[in-house]
Amino acid sequence: MLVNKLNPYFILGLLVFIFIAPLILASLLYIKHPAWLTQKTLNNGEFIYPALDFKQLQKKIIFHKKTHIVWQIFYLTNNDCLKDCQQKLHILNQVILALGKKSAQVNAALIQVNPTTTLKNNHSINTYSITKQEYRRFFTHKKMAIGYYLVEPTEKIILYYRTNTPGESIYKDLIHLL
Repeated sequence: MLVNKLNPYFILGLLVFIFIAPLILASLLYIKHPAWLTQKTLNNGEFIYPALDFKQLQKKIIFHKKTHIVWQIFYLTNNDCLKDCQQKLHILNQVILALGKKSAQVNAALIQVNPTTTLKNNHSINTYSITKQEYRRFFTHKKMAIGYYLVEPTEKIILYYRTNTPGESIYKDLIHLL
């Protein structure tokens, strides 16, 4: 019978307070202490937004395997593939090998800009070349250049990794995406 004696506006006010107060409190805590939120990211590379259309290179550089949905990862260099580039290819090859049975879902490649020498490739990585004009038009104006690029099966470049990115970071992203 206590409910009958309460003012209906009091009950409405109490309900509004019960449901709105946590929202206001959470907003204030977020504004005052944003560091309390976790800063964990799922991707270790730099997300490219909007995604670049890999088909714009006007070449079919990396071929799809017919039986699987294939992700593509390539290392781009704007000069001949010397010692540093060879190390990057070794890292890329190790990442592909670490994927185990999922490695069939990933193609790896090296893309060079106007190479003057041929690469002695001991890895199972395809090698392609592009012109300086294609390089300038497609990569440099987007604040990206030499590094690793991850291409999804729809041929959109979605992640960029700097040259100093450890192979473990690339592996973690690939294993998460596959």
